[in-house]
Amino acid sequence: MRKVFSAGCEEHIEWNKHVVGYELIDSGVVAVFADGAKSIEGSMLVGGEGIYSKVAKQLSGGKLKVYDTGARGIHGQAPTAAFKGLGEGVFSIRDNTRPEGAVFIITNVRPSEMDDPNVEFGWTMGGQPGIIKAPNDDYTIVGKQAAEIAKSLVKDWHPRFKPLFDEMAESEAAFWKITCSTPSGVPEWPNEPRVTLIGDAVHSMTPAGGIGANTAVQDSALLGKLLHEAGGYGPGVTAAYEREMRIYASKAVHLSYTTAVGSFGITIDEKTTPTI
Repeated sequence: MRKVFSAGCEEHIEWNKHVVGYELIDSGVVAVFADGAKSIEGSMLVGGEGIYSKVAKQLSGGKLKVYDTGARGIHGQAPTAAFKGLGEGVFSIRDNTRPEGAVFIITNVRPSEMDDPNVEFGWTMGGQPGIIKAPNDDYTIVGKQAAEIAKSLVKDWHPRFKPLFDEMAESEAAFWKITCSTPSGVPEWPNEPRVTLIGDAVHSMTPAGGIGANTAVQDSALLGKLLHEAGGYGPGVTAAYEREMRIYASKAVHLSYTTAVGSFGITIDEKTTPTI
């Protein structure tokens, strides 16, 4: 997906830069980096840097919140041959045999790439609160430790599914926290014509329902359409985008959250649940 969105923009991309905010100037906006440097001037800034977005925090005045549900997961990937036993399509597999809570995986087996030995398919594992625990509560760990925990959780699974874990690329295994934006909807903030947000920066979701990435792409399509119709940046573009985005994104977050309540055993109290 990164390749698709960066096509034609490669020479303008600055790698290894951590955006910590932005500054508005008379003729545009610049991004501010953690090293003190600033980007070139642009007519618009679109914050799409995920759940830890500093642009989102600044733009919304802290109104945008991401809640820690307490549930945890592990990402992994394996060669296409490991998925032969599943067949083609999207799979959701749930293990309810543990008295302390369920474990599940979600994966997508793409038929067009099934026979390509150079391709690896990914899977996402999740567990109800307390099931998946990173060593020393360090969820930045990547590699063998995460892989071994994933394997231990599926050691009694049917042989049809075991290759996804036995043949996984251990170095790519990574922990993650299952988070969610405000279930009651995307909040409003004073519109800034030159700055807006897309994707997880404005509406992060649990993996339940599998609609997070789709909603982010919908953001991009809508914002791109409005920019095209306006002939580029215009003072009303971000306001029009945010009005429409709040409607469908709020519905998507609510659907993802309510599905996760039943599937993952999570509960968010918007007044007391910790945020990240």
